[in-house]
Amino acid sequence: MTTTLHTLVWASMLTKAIREAETRVSLTALSFLPPRREKSDDFGDLFRAIRAGIKKGVEVRIIMPGSHIANPATLGNTRTGNHLLEEGCTVVLRKSPYLLHAKTAVIDHKSAWVGSGNFTAAAAHFNRECWLETDDQKCVADLLSYHDYLMMTANPRGWSEP
Repeated sequence: MTTTLHTLVWASMLTKAIREAETRVSLTALSFLPPRREKSDDFGDLFRAIRAGIKKGVEVRIIMPGSHIANPATLGNTRTGNHLLEEGCTVVLRKSPYLLHAKTAVIDHKSAWVGSGNFTAAAAHFNRECWLETDDQKCVADLLSYHDYLMMTANPRGWSEP
């Protein structure tokens, strides 16, 4: 079992894991905003890795809260969700009395990631974030079960408008 703490390079390391995915990428975050401009940097590369994975047949699931005025970090999620649906992602925007705040990833049933950084340029470039990556199979299975629960308890179409 290997566990690694990623700090300044978390976005590039998660991008590498997504790029190498073969079957499934499952992500949760409070905020998921694509880069405003296409440029080569860690954050832009993360979105390109997601798109490349979809094109090679990787199932990409993104679970995030729906846009809500009381939570400004969520305000771009509906727009991003629509864009990601068009790209071929499975997207769930959750509405509930509890705000989905977890930033997590499961890659290919092989690695689990839990961190503080949203999928935003600010988190990738300006904030001091950290992500913990592990290949501990119990952690991977538990986190994937949580993702599955979030998917199953959402709107049956896999999409819920805020």
